[in-house]
Amino acid sequence: MNIKVSDIIKAALDLADLTNSSMPTADENKFWINTAFSRVYQKAINMGEKYYFTKKSYPEDGSEISNEYDLPENFYQLYDIRYGESSQVIRRYQKWMTNNDTWYDIRGDKLVLSKTMGVDIYYFDNPITMDISVADTSLDFPNHIFYQLCVIYLAEYYKIKQGADVTALEMMKDEAWNTYYDVLARDVNQPLIIQDAYRHVNFFNGTGGING
Repeated sequence: MNIKVSDIIKAALDLADLTNSSMPTADENKFWINTAFSRVYQKAINMGEKYYFTKKSYPEDGSEISNEYDLPENFYQLYDIRYGESSQVIRRYQKWMTNNDTWYDIRGDKLVLSKTMGVDIYYFDNPITMDISVADTSLDFPNHIFYQLCVIYLAEYYKIKQGADVTALEMMKDEAWNTYYDVLARDVNQPLIIQDAYRHVNFFNGTGGING
């Protein structure tokens, strides 16, 4: 689902109940919305969200098979590495391992393998960085609750700037994360892209605004 950044900011401002005198600057909005997205992104993928999951095969077309490959430019966090027709998972290097074992390691921007072979690397992309100065910039969310969490985090930053109490927002955030966890747990054996099944969290009206 794609949501305009301007709508995300409007929803967060409404949730934070900001007055005109305390409106954030453009630079503050840019920093806070990127921070909010990054925090939700990190926690969501750690919980098992695989919407931003990517696969890359080595060697690439036209390249020779090797025991060392460049990591993808958009590499952020590893999920796992597999090889062979059975897609066997490779373990990360441990000090007790030798080159007779099958292992991988990440050293700088290189993927190092214990032996020459082709592999598939499954990983998560870098979190999106938004330039809110571009008109109608949109964000692609895996589901509605991910969007809701970004709005809550952003509203929390606004409230903190005001020196206002954020207890209610903390409770909303906890409820949303608990719901997210429950749905991911139910969908653990489902396809990688989690379906948009979270609209029962009822403090949003589903269109970018807040239920008043």
